[in-house]
Amino acid sequence: MPQLDWTRDLAVGVHDLDYQLEELVDRITLLHEVQYDLYEDVTRKTLLFLDEYVTRHFHTEEAYMRKYDYPQTELHMGEHADFKENLNRLKLDFARRGTSPMYVDLLKNNLTKWLYNHIAKRDLELGRLVKAAIDKSAVHRREELSTPALQPIDLTITERNVNSY
Repeated sequence: MPQLDWTRDLAVGVHDLDYQLEELVDRITLLHEVQYDLYEDVTRKTLLFLDEYVTRHFHTEEAYMRKYDYPQTELHMGEHADFKENLNRLKLDFARRGTSPMYVDLLKNNLTKWLYNHIAKRDLELGRLVKAAIDKSAVHRREELSTPALQPIDLTITERNVNSY
């Protein structure tokens, strides 16, 4: 399995999503680098991280999907459900049997596949839609701010404008 490093190629272009995805890549990289005597600890911490990650990241993405009417919402959320189900199986297996080199390989292979099959495709697509909507909104706000200012009203009191009342 190739070494994983966070690169801009994996970025979806939305800061909070990119931060979360970078955390995931860091965890996958750790699994690839872990030494046998640390399998138990790193595996347990990775599974705890994944529980929190799935809740936070999927919630963030799904909120963006609703806000920006993402056309692939059903498909994307279906993949989230599949990932959660797979994660639950992995956690149950860990709880029953503990860890082993084979289990760590299974976990890192599952996460690496998720990275390339879901994140590099679906999340990137969603990120592009969200980023375009945010950029469009920012341009619209800048245009609103750059509208010509109202001309100042001359409030100087003169005999002429006093007599016009």
